[in-house]
Amino acid sequence: SIGARLAGARSITTHVPRGGSIEEPYTMLESTFGTERAASILKSVPTTALLIARQIERASDSMLGEMSMDLGVDENGGLWFFEANSRPMKFDEPAIRKLSLERIFQYGQHLARHPK
Repeated sequence: SIGARLAGARSITTHVPRGGSIEEPYTMLESTFGTERAASILKSVPTTALLIARQIERASDSMLGEMSMDLGVDENGGLWFFEANSRPMKFDEPAIRKLSLERIFQYGQHLARHPK
């Protein structure tokens, strides 16, 4: 699931309790980059996130199962990786929390069918 956050006025943090807000990713990108470029940027996010996740799992020699990432978009539309969390908190994004809980069960079922 992809979410977007906007920092509060005069703030560098997007954390909702500190003044940030949750936004719709496409709408946020479209207002800055236009329709086609916004769609292109958004389309590249899942592939980029999966590449980063695979590398983190390889480097840590761990199967993390769940991970959240903070990616940013610069003024040229380039994606930047800021951080990843292997056990992310979802207290301020109910839709992402619900999907995460569903996927925890799906991941457990996958592991049961494909033991290492």
